[in-house]
Amino acid sequence: MANEHPSSYDDFQKFGHTGEYTTVWSVAGDAAEYFTGSKYGAGAVLREGGWDGNILLSNGGAISGSALTAGTIYPFSVRTVSGGSAGTAVLYVLRKNPKIN
Repeated sequence: MANEHPSSYDDFQKFGHTGEYTTVWSVAGDAAEYFTGSKYGAGAVLREGGWDGNILLSNGGAISGSALTAGTIYPFSVRTVSGGSAGTAVLYVLRKNPKIN
């Protein structure tokens, strides 16, 4: 049969991911993360607390975390996240499911 899968596959491997986002990375304080290679597909961010670093977009330009409202999901195509004050504030970067528009 054309649609058989190994028995070790879970439902997500067999049928695909159902939600709009499939992975989340957290970037705390003054850390830097690059969303290329194995982290390609970052398609949104969610600011928690007073995260004030910079978000560099995939085709150029940057947005300061200070300009974002905490708790709101922003659909940005993210290349790099950097800077920010050390502390407990976090920026969540979400990987977009390419099968859902």
